[in-house]
Amino acid sequence: MLHWLSAAPFFWGLFVWNDYCVIETNTISSAAFCLIHGRVMRLLFKIVLFPTTLALSIIVGVCRFVCGFSGTVLGVISTLLFTLALLTLILLKEPGGALTTAIIAFVISPYGIHKLAEWFVDRLEDLNFAIKSI
Repeated sequence: MLHWLSAAPFFWGLFVWNDYCVIETNTISSAAFCLIHGRVMRLLFKIVLFPTTLALSIIVGVCRFVCGFSGTVLGVISTLLFTLALLTLILLKEPGGALTTAIIAFVISPYGIHKLAEWFVDRLEDLNFAIKSI
């Protein structure tokens, strides 16, 4: 009768998952090959992705500058529009026009489109950092 321990050595030499490939546990040369192969592939992948990270870094920098400058300009314009909305409500007694102008003032204020643009630039920067960390 075959005991279950007699078949155990068959399973001891099977495969173990490494970070880069599947290796046999009892062969040191294949483990070293997989480690070196993984590092070489990672280096080649970084070299291939370098132009992408460079372009993303430049795009993020330009977008940060544009967001900062446009935030100031749009803040002034939204203040003027909100003042116009108040004057429309007080002097012309027209709540529909005042509400429309106030909504437009809010959308172009630093809490409207500007925040959306900053969020988008933050996601591009996150993507850039994710690619650089490979």
